Amino acid sequence: MKKFKTKRKTKRKNVIFIVIAFIFIMLFIFISMKNLSSNHTKFINFLLEQNDFIEKGNSSFFRYFISNLDFLIDDYYFKEDIEKESIIVYKEKEDNKDNMKQEEPLVYIYSSHDNEKYSDNKSVLDVNELLKEKLSLYKINSIVEENRVSTFLDKENLNYNKSYLISRRFLEDVILKYPTLNYFIDIHRDSVDGKVTTTIIDNKPYAKIMFVLGLDNPDYLENKEVIMKLNDFINKHYPNLSRGIYEKQGSGVNGVYNQDFHKNTILIEVGGIDNNYEEVLNSTEIITKALYHIIGEENE
Repeated sequence: MKKFKTKRKTKRKNVIFIVIAFIFIMLFIFISMKNLSSNHTKFINFLLEQNDFIEKGNSSFFRYFISNLDFLIDDYYFKEDIEKESIIVYKEKEDNKDNMKQEEPLVYIYSSHDNEKYSDNKSVLDVNELLKEKLSLYKINSIVEENRVSTFLDKENLNYNKSYLISRRFLEDVILKYPTLNYFIDIHRDSVDGKVTTTIIDNKPYAKIMFVLGLDNPDYLENKEVIMKLNDFINKHYPNLSRGIYEKQGSGVNGVYNQDFHKNTILIEVGGIDNNYEEVLNSTEIITKALYHIIGEENE
């Protein structure tokens, strides 16, 4: 009889233990469900990926545990079966994204005097491509003018002083094709010698830069504002790189430089006849940083 009572007590203890364990398990599941509810998609994806599943649609934590195998298979693909398809879809999305960016450029780069060259036979056209490349590193989409002002001057038998007339046509054409453009950079090379246009900053050689502002433009103050921002940035971070802002007007000069086309039309002299590609490259990197600074500031 005593042995029977002992067995009954043991059985009762086991039942109580099972009940308590069940309560704790249910409580744990409840707490886990509550804590994971805000991030269930990420959690379930992690679990499924461990078993070579990838989520097909949104599935809740609860649904995952109550679903039978058929339901689970209906909601998820095997990773191995769709690997190639995923790569193709991803590539198509990236290509479409790149195409969309190319159709929405922000910066237009050109040269009204495209025959200006440096000491190593590089020209301002090389600077244009270099600037485009550097801007892309900052996720700023730009386009470079493919037409040559010099070609049109020869074709139409026009004098060199009509260069801005030709580049004006380019500006008017490009804004119709790419209405998202908001910055128009006219790259030049100065004619003064290397003593004036070369500097060393942190043991690196640079071709000095200079901004030209046409005071015969009735709205030149708007252009001056953006030019001053660029110049101030360069002076602050790279002292002695900028030769400043050269204001020009009156007879014998153009005086406008197409800056009446848009307030963000900027003429930059990058180095002079004695500078080489390395010096120009270093300076172009700084110009890019300055442009990135003002573009970010104006688009905040």
